Amino acid sequence: MNDYIRQTILHVSLKDNAHQTTNRQKKMEQKLIEYKNAGFLVTKTIDGSELLYLTTPCRFRINENIVTDLKSNYKSDQEIGGVLWAKPTNRDGEIIHIIDKVSYIRNAIEDNPRNDGRNISNAYLPDKNQLNQTLSDLFLQGYLPVKFHTHPVKGTNFLHSLTYPNLMTETSKQDQQESSLPLIIGSKKLLMPRGLIVGNDISSNDIFIGV
Repeated sequence: MNDYIRQTILHVSLKDNAHQTTNRQKKMEQKLIEYKNAGFLVTKTIDGSELLYLTTPCRFRINENIVTDLKSNYKSDQEIGGVLWAKPTNRDGEIIHIIDKVSYIRNAIEDNPRNDGRNISNAYLPDKNQLNQTLSDLFLQGYLPVKFHTHPVKGTNFLHSLTYPNLMTETSKQDQQESSLPLIIGSKKLLMPRGLIVGNDISSNDIFIGV
């Protein structure tokens, strides 16, 4: 195969991939419009930018099998994370987001050399490609995303570590910044709550799941 043919095939492949990405993005945007029309999302303009966020009041319900799965995958010596799949439902006038699926996204914090002391034991950075694919699949299947990561704490009395001052002291600035950043989906911006799973380095059977 000569270089011209290789370049032509590569060009067509990239063009097809870009076309597929655009189509999926449009479908994701359409889903957001559907969620808004159904009353699950509302808009608010902040600093001239329109944000979509959850209609309140609402609540989340995590299915028991998901809780069991989160417990079994929890690691006491490193941070992991992913996306909780929240299905918007309206039951007798109450908005309930049912979490019945979970996707674990690889921690890419150590993919490149760092000099800030952050590593897999104390920080979480989702693999971008895996995250984008998961979000695309999630929206197209009628879900909303709740990104989460774990936050292992030291000692046996992890409930004490959940008190607000201690938790905020151990929560990194990166975590706090991430929680205020919206998802950019085409021309839409979606601000969703984040999930935090806290356990300790002694017993991974006891975890706190906060959304």
